Amino acid sequence: MRFFAAVLALVAPLAVSAIGFTSPSANSTVTKGTKFELSWNAVDTDPENFSVYLVNFVHWPPSYTLMAQDIETSAGAVSVQIPCSTANTDGYQFNAINGTNVYVIYAQTPKFSIGGPDCADPTPIPAEPSTCAPPATVTVTATITP
Repeated sequence: MRFFAAVLALVAPLAVSAIGFTSPSANSTVTKGTKFELSWNAVDTDPENFSVYLVNFVHWPPSYTLMAQDIETSAGAVSVQIPCSTANTDGYQFNAINGTNVYVIYAQTPKFSIGGPDCADPTPIPAEPSTCAPPATVTVTATITP
């Protein structure tokens, strides 16, 4: 019985490989308002795609922010923009999740801090102009005569 337990203890970690973040490292500091290269290792049994959320459940109120969606797992890295509105504090993690379901977590980074001076996020440039007409206001007046 002891032999079986020893073998299981050695083999179990090999059978449970999954997405494993390689950056950021534990207790490191990421600067808000900058791009950060998030990287990971994956195996062939991992999901084909996942999304990345920046989360902090250490400080109140808890927060989670979508950073990238529908990332190909085989890519091994993605560049994410750390929002300027992010508070300078510790306890942050990146979560690899199933689509937009924040309750299905494939992997988490170690906890890290976000710091940096106040900044303003760049204004996104629309991909193409809108072809929709501007909203219209219609006023209807009814006159009732006896």
